[in-house]
Amino acid sequence: MNRLGNILLHGTDPARTDRMSTLLTDSNCNVVICETADEVWEEARGSHPDLIVIDVGSLGRPGIATATALRQRKLENVPIVLWVAEEFAGLYDEALAARADDVFAGDVDATGAVELMTRMRPLMRLSTQLAEVRRRIALAREFGVPLPDDPDLSVGDVLHRVLAVGGSPALERRVSRALATRAERVDYQARPFEARDRLFEGDFDAVVMEAGEGISVEDALEFCNEVRNHPRLFNLPLLIIEEAPGSVPHGEAIRAGASLVLDHAAADDRLRYFLASYGRRQQIRWRIRDAIEATKTVRTRGMHTHSYMPGFLRSHLTALIGEARDWQKHLTVLVFSVAESLVPFREEFGEEAARELTRQVAQWISGLVRLEDVVANFGGGEFCVSLPDTPLDEAEAVIGRVTGILEYTDFAVKDVYRPVKVTVKVGWAELDADDDAGAMIARARQQME
Repeated sequence: MNRLGNILLHGTDPARTDRMSTLLTDSNCNVVICETADEVWEEARGSHPDLIVIDVGSLGRPGIATATALRQRKLENVPIVLWVAEEFAGLYDEALAARADDVFAGDVDATGAVELMTRMRPLMRLSTQLAEVRRRIALAREFGVPLPDDPDLSVGDVLHRVLAVGGSPALERRVSRALATRAERVDYQARPFEARDRLFEGDFDAVVMEAGEGISVEDALEFCNEVRNHPRLFNLPLLIIEEAPGSVPHGEAIRAGASLVLDHAAADDRLRYFLASYGRRQQIRWRIRDAIEATKTVRTRGMHTHSYMPGFLRSHLTALIGEARDWQKHLTVLVFSVAESLVPFREEFGEEAARELTRQVAQWISGLVRLEDVVANFGGGEFCVSLPDTPLDEAEAVIGRVTGILEYTDFAVKDVYRPVKVTVKVGWAELDADDDAGAMIARARQQME
């Protein structure tokens, strides 16, 4: 059975660890329980976990010290969640100093379980992205690209840009006060519509929005949806502050795309922790993006489309298949084709115009898939995409986004004096027991017939 993630759980209270382990197992995760910090270290070195959960509720402050030690022992970017029974003085500042990625306070009852898993999923995707950048660099080196074995993904403790969205500039002052020296710049925008445009135009590390009187809950949730449906902003941390306790339905907000909902009365240390920690996570993604872009050279990508060459994707897919089997992870392959539109377009407007249309389609597909997905142009208007750690039901979101936007877009091609529309055919294949790279691609192509 394929898993969503492999998780280490560190704790000493069997009742608590059993509850957490059951929740994670029921959510299709593999869980290894470690009672000592040394066990966590040995397991982490050997099993490459997607996530480490430390039960501070049973360990106390030594659990936070374990998180610090793991960061110092070359596990800088393995996501770590601190689980506490209840908040205590100094918790959030200590968690921030330990570089813990998230803090979950409370029991794993039905409501808490849903929120916990929703908050863990972006962390497990970060683990996927970290694995992908290492995999991509290793393969690029085999293709003769001079890259270091271990990319520098380090980030500092200061956020570059944070966007505060709300009905009053007081929110900007509050965020600036909470972050203090941990942010170079806090921008303010009163209305969601203008805030969305600013996000589309620049790189921000986090967004915090106040929902209540100035911005209605409905508008706040719509804003969350718009941000999450934008591929470049898919992982952007988005915190909502509810002006009145209970005014924002937490579950609905998180399903809409909010990273977290905070009460308006939340202290500065809590706001500072979540903005700084989630923002740091986003900075790591920017570093991963840059490292992945460095693998795209004349040795690995097509001269015209700038997508990867077919040989690169086949080699990459072979590595993905091996790792998916070793770690019992999901893997999906997609094939998109615009050949039905490209063939008559080439006959009417010539080869150069067809090449330009293909280049634009390639650019759109690359921009609409996720950071960890690999896109290769197989010629003839066909593009193959590998989606690591992705079951088909999650791949459907990528399929819908790519096909919907491509078919909605009016392409502008030089010397073609009318808008150009394309029809997209798509096929898919999930990893089967006997698959190799060629078999997966072939089955995905068959879906289009």
